Amino acid sequence: MQQIGISSIGRYSRRVTATLSVLTLCCLAARPQIPKLQVTKPTRPAESRIPSTSTSPETPHEMTASDVEAFLDGLVPLQLQREDIAGAVIVIVKNGNILFSKGYGYADLKGKAPVSPTATLFRPGSISKTFAWTAVMQLVERGLSGFPSSAHIRSASHPAESYDSHRRL
Repeated sequence: MQQIGISSIGRYSRRVTATLSVLTLCCLAARPQIPKLQVTKPTRPAESRIPSTSTSPETPHEMTASDVEAFLDGLVPLQLQREDIAGAVIVIVKNGNILFSKGYGYADLKGKAPVSPTATLFRPGSISKTFAWTAVMQLVERGLSGFPSSAHIRSASHPAESYDSHRRL
């Protein structure tokens, strides 16, 4: 077994100290390279400089078709290209009326036929289950589905009543 002398312990201790010193200096040297975040509070301009269009500054901007089109025209073509999707139709309904309707991409890649929001048909696939479920749940919430309520099911006054699930759907 090799004996460790005092001089070897001193050398080891100096190496550890030197290594830690170098690491500390490297960390300190890297610190100024981190970008400093400057947090500034936004300042409101004087009330006299703000043109008053409404009585309440908290009133949100009303969504218009041109707002939606500007947003989607900048987003959808890039997403279609990135995800390698031939085409899509986007329809936005507001208060029961069509606010925006536009086709993006191609209905036929070979013929370069553009997508038409009124004439191009897409296969809905699995997303149709989500739409059907949402529609059924909206009917249940309104009490128009024909499904028995939980109170009706638990009611002792109708224990043997049969239920026809198709009577109102």
